[in-house]
Amino acid sequence: MTIFAVMAEKPNPELARKIASLFPNQFCTLTDSQWLIVDDAIPREVSEKLGVREGEYGRVMVIQTTGAGAGWHNKTVWEWLNQKTASA
Repeated sequence: MTIFAVMAEKPNPELARKIASLFPNQFCTLTDSQWLIVDDAIPREVSEKLGVREGEYGRVMVIQTTGAGAGWHNKTVWEWLNQKTASA
């Protein structure tokens, strides 16, 4: 499994609902326009699953990550990331 960062230009509740429905228990909300998700696909495939390849939700990027991170955020984000990194 790979961790992906999904970054939208602006908040999009419809995209948030789609992420939650497609990746139940496999996503973490960073902000109202940024998420981490876990999937066994590649970035293009995740983009296609989300329907973001043609601009349906505005400007959105899907980037494959290493799972390594540093910075300051909510404890639940770090716990989610550590859990998903350990099980990958």
